[in-house]
Amino acid sequence: GGFARCYEVTCDTTGAKFAGKIVEKQSLVKPKARLKFTSEIRIHRTLQHPRVVQFKHYFEDDANCYLLLELCTNQVRVHHHHHHPDQQPHHDGLQSLSDLLRRRKRLSEHEVRYYIHQLIQGVAYLHSKCVIHRDLKLGNLFLTTDMQLKIGDFGLASHLDSRDEKRRTMCGTPNYIAPEILNGHHNNGHSFEVDIWSTGVVMYTLLVGKPPFETKDVKHTYKLIRANDYAFPSDVALSATAKSLVMDLLQKDPTRRPSLASILSHPFLQEQSIPAHLPDTAMFITPSSSLPGGRHARHHHRSPLAPLDVHLRPAKPPTAAAAILALPPSASSAITSQKQPLPPMYPVDLLDEIVENLTAAFYYVASADDNAENRVIGQNLLQAKLRVNMDDDDTLSPASLWVLQYVDYTAKYGLGYVLSNQCTGVYFNDATKIIASSTMFGYIDRSPDDQASESPQQVHSLSEYPVDLTKKVTLLGHFKEFIVWEETEESKCLQRNLLLDLPTVPTPMIYVSKWQKTRHCMMFRLSNGTVQTNFFDTTKLLLRHGGKQI
Repeated sequence: GGFARCYEVTCDTTGAKFAGKIVEKQSLVKPKARLKFTSEIRIHRTLQHPRVVQFKHYFEDDANCYLLLELCTNQVRVHHHHHHPDQQPHHDGLQSLSDLLRRRKRLSEHEVRYYIHQLIQGVAYLHSKCVIHRDLKLGNLFLTTDMQLKIGDFGLASHLDSRDEKRRTMCGTPNYIAPEILNGHHNNGHSFEVDIWSTGVVMYTLLVGKPPFETKDVKHTYKLIRANDYAFPSDVALSATAKSLVMDLLQKDPTRRPSLASILSHPFLQEQSIPAHLPDTAMFITPSSSLPGGRHARHHHRSPLAPLDVHLRPAKPPTAAAAILALPPSASSAITSQKQPLPPMYPVDLLDEIVENLTAAFYYVASADDNAENRVIGQNLLQAKLRVNMDDDDTLSPASLWVLQYVDYTAKYGLGYVLSNQCTGVYFNDATKIIASSTMFGYIDRSPDDQASESPQQVHSLSEYPVDLTKKVTLLGHFKEFIVWEETEESKCLQRNLLLDLPTVPTPMIYVSKWQKTRHCMMFRLSNGTVQTNFFDTTKLLLRHGGKQI
């Protein structure tokens, strides 16, 4: 980085290799430099995501401070020469998109689609943690041995205490800096949208071969950025959808830049299959756009219940209500593209796939003869190897609804969750509740103290509802965005279904009516009587039919 050197280091005991970032303490004498360095450590060590370079360890001696980070290397060894102003010196073998572009000059739209999709995944995770990177550029986007993108260098990152908070610090790399950062003292500051702008610069640079506002003079570059003065070169063939997404990302007004969800729904990212990986030969030559292993080819055939019969059909474009629920942490972001995405191909039975994957760890128990057998059953459940021992006449139907994912934010708002039918809900701290499908939502007011039963569910359209519910509907959207981009197996299914037009959920909708946290587990009671226990060892138990089915 600016005041650090990076080495490949090896642990003498385990042989494990890391990236060692070494900072001389002499360079941290000034308070501003010391604050920047401690902020980088404080933020980076809290992040855990496949699209983020992993923070491993920190230590220091009398002369230096040492950061051990995940080593992003590539089998291809490239000698480095300075070319782009954003490039940072890395040791031989450490690969970034800057290294890739220097060798390839510019990338195909097929590759750009692949990298931008992964970049959006990483940015969405950072924003869900209230972190703005503020220095997204080719030199900070690293590639692993299997050509997976990871975001690194959090030296300029900022953590916001609230999503409405703004920053006014002048920071960033000249070619990638957003106009609102340049005008920091003359406007309301900047927030998450600066990362959307930088993503646009990254995309343009990969497609064209150089940044959109690059000049020999930094002041002139800033002038072009403020005026949003850039053009697509006539000698580079670019598709209309690629240009459209770049123009959406490089909106001068930050409130007009697209949300993360709407970026994923843009035709450029939907019109063709995105592969799970690229060959390492992509460091030298353009890979084929018909590589196997694309995301639309990922089907799970293993199932404990029945063979998964997946048929493909065009999915409908996301509804306006679905787009509202998919808003990113920054409430000011808006969907700017008026074009409807081309109909992608999705499995019809994705929800069935979710059900099968989550029930793979346990089956159903109808009865047991004695306590000894119960103990054996309990052990087998924990090992996820329970064998079904049920009479044909006593077979029960599989559980169809449960809490798929949840986030506990009771310190400020409440508990948010997503059910297995894709409905999103929040149990607020004031004991009110909200549950939403893709088009409707139900609101359950707090029950009077002298009334044991729940208040009736008020059903409203997501496009038209009482003004006094606006804040809670907005919070619902934020909870959903956070849960969807958490890196878990359940969230991967949610991400794939983000744009799926799901079947209509009958009303009144089922919701979490009560919940409780203990030392060992989280317990949920659904309004249909199902009791779910999520043990902290990842085991889940569902009691249905009045406890007759587990």
